[in-house]
Amino acid sequence: MKKILICFSLLSCTSKNYDVVWYTGNIKKCIQNLEVMENWVKDDYNNGDIKKYCANNYLLVIENTKLSLKLLEIKKDGTKVEK
Repeated sequence: MKKILICFSLLSCTSKNYDVVWYTGNIKKCIQNLEVMENWVKDDYNNGDIKKYCANNYLLVIENTKLSLKLLEIKKDGTKVEK
């Protein structure tokens, strides 16, 4: 019973305004994860938690990874993907 109360209290304390991070092999979900991460990096920079050069490095890696996944998606199913 104690474990149930602890779990319930932890769940009730969490905010409902959070981003979902997916654990999957689905390319579109991976791209969504990168977009969530991109927003987190931008928020951290805007809040002063990380420096500009660091944010730029992270954003560059995120963007290149997103483009690589989009190319992989094109090869996988032959559809065009917008940049």
